[in-house]
Amino acid sequence: VMNNDVLISDACFLRKVSELYNNNQYAVLAPDINNPRLSKHQNPFSIKGLEKNDVEQIYRKLKKNSEHFLVTFFCSHIKDKIRFNKFIRRLYEFFKYGILKKENLYKKELRNIVPHGSCLIFSRNFISKRKYAFNPCTFLYFEENILYQECVTSGLDILYSPVVFVDHLEDVSTGKVFNSDLKKERYKLKQMIKSCKVFLDLFD
Repeated sequence: VMNNDVLISDACFLRKVSELYNNNQYAVLAPDINNPRLSKHQNPFSIKGLEKNDVEQIYRKLKKNSEHFLVTFFCSHIKDKIRFNKFIRRLYEFFKYGILKKENLYKKELRNIVPHGSCLIFSRNFISKRKYAFNPCTFLYFEENILYQECVTSGLDILYSPVVFVDHLEDVSTGKVFNSDLKKERYKLKQMIKSCKVFLDLFD
């Protein structure tokens, strides 16, 4: 499963995927995802999943910002607008790049990390035990963390391996759908809140 802005240039990609499965019996395989524009490797998304307290805090802030969204977007009070933009920007960065991690971590094979959602390989081991790849109640946000949480709960292994790699050309998808910045920001915020609530329900 991959975004429409992901490029596979390795002719041996499928063979490597099969060999890794034969050797590891993974449920989900996360490849090395390189963003050539930023010279940044996006996997592993983070080493461990979010705690319930973290998600609750994000949910409260999202709800609060949603209530004042229109006022803040056109806000004449520059401090309020800067504060709002910083919070949203930090969230967007988290959803794109995950929790800050040590340099060169992408060079190691790792198990049960939170994978980046722009390219994921679901094995027969995963498909035979689950009905959906991603939780059907979410779109765009928290998908990786929810997938991680569901896999951990079900005893399904997530493997990150730099042996398989792709290029992520970034941000082609959402940008083309919306012409209006306001509509785009409102849509993102709405989807964040919806996915955050689904994520919170998992802990219960």
